[in-house]
Amino acid sequence: MKVDLSITKKHIKNGVKTDPNGCPIANSIKDKIKNLKRVSVFADYATIIVSKNNRNQYLKAKLNEIANTFVHDFDGGLAVNPFKVTLNFTRKSAKEAFSVSTKE
Repeated sequence: MKVDLSITKKHIKNGVKTDPNGCPIANSIKDKIKNLKRVSVFADYATIIVSKNNRNQYLKAKLNEIANTFVHDFDGGLAVNPFKVTLNFTRKSAKEAFSVSTKE
């Protein structure tokens, strides 16, 4: 599932440093995806749980270099700017979706 995101000034302003569920990228995902139950964004990847037909689907996407740098800069308290990114979420088992490995 490809998701085109626009991380806006509002997402940045309302973002919470070092909070995988409250960072600007997570906030943008929340605005974009319907039936979202959970989102976690880390420096290397993002995971989501969506509800489809009353069943949970676990998906994971690797962050590109621009998004990775954004997360590091934002969490480090540096100034960041709005940007656009496309995340390609793939279905995983719950264990795979929330493991720390970035292998796709």
